[in-house]
Amino acid sequence: MFVKCKKCGGRGYLITVGVGMGNVCPVCRGKCGFEIPEGKILCPECLGKTTQTIKVGYGISYECTCDKCFGSGYIDKPKT
Repeated sequence: MFVKCKKCGGRGYLITVGVGMGNVCPVCRGKCGFEIPEGKILCPECLGKTTQTIKVGYGISYECTCDKCFGSGYIDKPKT
């Protein structure tokens, strides 16, 4: 199932305010969304990006593998 990227609204790029230029969406990487495997949902922590930004302080941050999906971008669909 294809799901539109929530960060860019399915456009594949983000518009820089005031400049009017588009940058490739860092979440979907320009693909406009995600193809989600059967029985899975998009990870609510990283939104499919597979990594998380950890802010240390003083403007310093780093990227690490998402703890919730373990870098896959998807988690198992909750049983109803």
